[in-house]
Amino acid sequence: MAKPKYVIIEDNADHIRLLMRALARAGRASLPIEVGEAFDPSNALDPSNARRVRVMFCDLHLLGTQSSSDPKAHFALLAAIIDGVKPAGGGPWLLVLWTEHVEELEAFRDYLNSSLDKALLPVDIVPLPKAPYLADETKLPGAVDTLIAGFPGIQALTDWEESVADAVAETLSTLTDLASHIGGAPDKEGINRSLGFIAAAAYGKHAEINPFGAVTAVLAPLVSDRLINAHDHEKHGELWKKVVRIPGKNERLPAPDAARLNSMLHIEAAAKLDPVRRGTVSELPRDFQGWALFEDIFGDRTEAVNHFKLNAENLYQSSWRLLPYRAPCDDDQGRPGPLQFVLAAEAEEVTWFKVDGDRMKPKEDLSAAIWCSPAYERDKRTMRLLVSSYYTIAFPKARAQQLKPVFRLREQILGDLTFHLHAHAARPGFVLF
Repeated sequence: MAKPKYVIIEDNADHIRLLMRALARAGRASLPIEVGEAFDPSNALDPSNARRVRVMFCDLHLLGTQSSSDPKAHFALLAAIIDGVKPAGGGPWLLVLWTEHVEELEAFRDYLNSSLDKALLPVDIVPLPKAPYLADETKLPGAVDTLIAGFPGIQALTDWEESVADAVAETLSTLTDLASHIGGAPDKEGINRSLGFIAAAAYGKHAEINPFGAVTAVLAPLVSDRLINAHDHEKHGELWKKVVRIPGKNERLPAPDAARLNSMLHIEAAAKLDPVRRGTVSELPRDFQGWALFEDIFGDRTEAVNHFKLNAENLYQSSWRLLPYRAPCDDDQGRPGPLQFVLAAEAEEVTWFKVDGDRMKPKEDLSAAIWCSPAYERDKRTMRLLVSSYYTIAFPKARAQQLKPVFRLREQILGDLTFHLHAHAARPGFVLF
């Protein structure tokens, strides 16, 4: 089922239909939520739908016949709905008060600011008075268009979401065409055979374990390619030029903001991660953190500590980590044999870097064998990860599965790490005078 980006919350069915018709005329599908006696504000909208909402139309007075002389009773109900349908991280959205009580807007804004978590708040709250459009419905579509056009950022993000959906649709269309050649017709059997060949090409015999991942590994790059290389960029141009402000030559993000952006782009901190999956950063097992076993595997501890530029002062503020290190095809196709990991150290950025003007500079030069991550935010601290190609360990898969994941490096930065480790290991030796 499609997940509309426009939601209408009302206690009057006629007013719901009025807004739905106005949105439909502009090709905007909407999801109506009628507030009745048995309405549960904490369960008004499924969280998976809420994450896709970009504009929410709400009647300010939703108590119907239970009207209260105290407007805070109405405010509390609407705040409870927002708390229920907009979980933190749901994305930017606009709240439109579709109301006959426009005079209460500022009081309502103050109420929300003081009662809800900042992450739940809309980018703005704007009024849409009911009275003119109840009298003349034909004016409503134009009013809605004008209102939404006043927020080009919301428009641009909605446009991007729709462009992604178009790229997915085009990719699936080519898959249907392929199915007609492989199966003789774009029927169930043809589609199934096409997906089977695609999955097997990606994951081999292990495609049976995770067929969704196998097919996605093939189709996702096609979707990305279509999106990036679309030939109709001009149709998006004017809107996006209003929204995207390119920073000036000497304009830099404050370090904490840069770390947060890096986290969004490069770090996944999901509750469930596979410790043997490429990119997963796991804790070094506790039994290795006693120096005897550490030295049995990695050699002299003083050399290791010095190699990672740690010392007696900061060693115990840092954490040893392990990352799987192997080719993507080996990861996907479950090659036999022990799984190889590289040793890493994670610590706050100030362990290795110092402020130098408007940027951070290494306190000491790092070994060429070490890959250093950009600064990222984790647990509200600015962190760095250092990975060395010199220190490796291999585990049987059953033992590796017992590692405790901490976070995962996303594909782009993982590619940079992998290239660095490969390039250092493959460097030629030569004699030069």
